[in-house]
Amino acid sequence: MNESNIDKILEEKLKQQKGNTTFFDNMVKHIIIDNTFNNSDQIVAKFKNLFSYLMSIKNNRFSSYSSRIDENCPFSNDKSTLDQFSFELSQGTHNPIKWKNLDLYKTAFDMVIYIQLISELKPDVIIEYGSGSGGSAIWLSDLTKSLNLTTKIYSYDKNKPNLEYSGITFEKIDFMNNFPNLEFQNERILVIEDAHANVEELLLHTDKFLKKGDYLVVEDSIIKVDEILGFLSKTKKSYKVDNFYTDFFGRNSSSARDSIFTVL
Repeated sequence: MNESNIDKILEEKLKQQKGNTTFFDNMVKHIIIDNTFNNSDQIVAKFKNLFSYLMSIKNNRFSSYSSRIDENCPFSNDKSTLDQFSFELSQGTHNPIKWKNLDLYKTAFDMVIYIQLISELKPDVIIEYGSGSGGSAIWLSDLTKSLNLTTKIYSYDKNKPNLEYSGITFEKIDFMNNFPNLEFQNERILVIEDAHANVEELLLHTDKFLKKGDYLVVEDSIIKVDEILGFLSKTKKSYKVDNFYTDFFGRNSSSARDSIFTVL
């Protein structure tokens, strides 16, 4: 992709944004079009490749998990565009990110990705494996209510939070020994796996009630690759990675690396 093509793509993007530029738009102009900072040819070429990839996502939105895990970011040549140090800071440093005085243990990147995903999906049901303090479920509940949704939230953990909140069911379950008994009809479903326990079997249990159009997010997936591969090898459904969300802030700028799935 040459500078002329990039200029045209950026011009069209700015039209859609009514002339308002993002930091990323300005970076494209400074690095690729004007080379304001006199970056090396190698840096410019890498950034062109990243720009080309990110701009292609809307037309190439879904990928197989196996193809994703074999690829790297064209800019960083690593699994993520973000450097690890910056990513590690994204849950908060001197204090975890909180909601209603409860720890969330979500990255700032993931919080925005969930806002985008839930706004598009409009789930009738959100299932959360791993309740933590309960803050995440309450934040998700408040988010859905702010969108005028009547989403029911089910949150499971072997250490059940001592909380009650409208629209949320907290239940005690040890996934090493048991799974929730759930049945759904035509509800749109979002499942978030953050339990870190018996992951492959838990995903296979979840597979029984997921249908076309539902979403499955596996957080902290960098340490769950084998379990995800095992699950995908056994399911008969077609799970595809939604590149639109996994790469919203650059490739794999999420705790759910290569693992924001939809059923196609």
